[in-house]
Amino acid sequence: MGSGRAHIGTSGWNYKHWRNLIYPPKFAQKNWLTFIADRFDTVEVNTSFYRIPKQETITAWQKSTPENFLFALKLWRGITHYRKLKNAADLTSRFLEVADVLDPSRRAPLLLQLPPNQKRDIEKLEAYLEEFRGLSNSQWQIAVEFRSDDWLHRDVYKALDRQKAALCIHDMPGRGASQEPNDVNFVYVRRHGPAEGRYTGSYSNGLLTTDAKRIEGWVYEGRSVYVYYNNDIGGHAFHNAAQLRSMIDVQ
Repeated sequence: MGSGRAHIGTSGWNYKHWRNLIYPPKFAQKNWLTFIADRFDTVEVNTSFYRIPKQETITAWQKSTPENFLFALKLWRGITHYRKLKNAADLTSRFLEVADVLDPSRRAPLLLQLPPNQKRDIEKLEAYLEEFRGLSNSQWQIAVEFRSDDWLHRDVYKALDRQKAALCIHDMPGRGASQEPNDVNFVYVRRHGPAEGRYTGSYSNGLLTTDAKRIEGWVYEGRSVYVYYNNDIGGHAFHNAAQLRSMIDVQ
């Protein structure tokens, strides 16, 4: 048996529609992250996809959470969606000036999400991953979420293996949904919701149990597993993450 561990949390926490649903009435917004960190050991930062946070913001996140709490940053869309990974060294450097403030001990993998209209281009993906690592002052684990089925190809898996990057397992039909990880030492899972409208609906006990068994298997193999629920509408992400966490030994 290896030394893997499961880390389970939500994809984001700063949802106004969680007021009086997840967060207690009159509970100050500045304390929402602390509320999440009291119940989980990791969170995915969705806001960094839309804009690069300030260095002092990341410092504040670290100070307001326990030392074992991990942050999975999402790469800024200026790199993935606007530049589409090409000629993006300047934007990557801007992102890393902030991201590298996060202490290495507080880092879950960095999530690189590609747009649906980005078809398979292995050479470009590998070139960017190598460029990213050349620009960073410290090592990051990287997970790649494809939003096109065109990427679900054995040569892509081999390329990710070469780069020591993980295929992001997710469940958005027709958008690169996948079930099996590639051959690296960690697994990254996003659950976008079982309902057709995406980001909504609650996972059944059966689906949660299936995930729990798979996660336990990966942990037994010695892999670290990171799972984030993105079905924030209705607060289901919070409840599903708590349910899954109660089903498995997260140690």
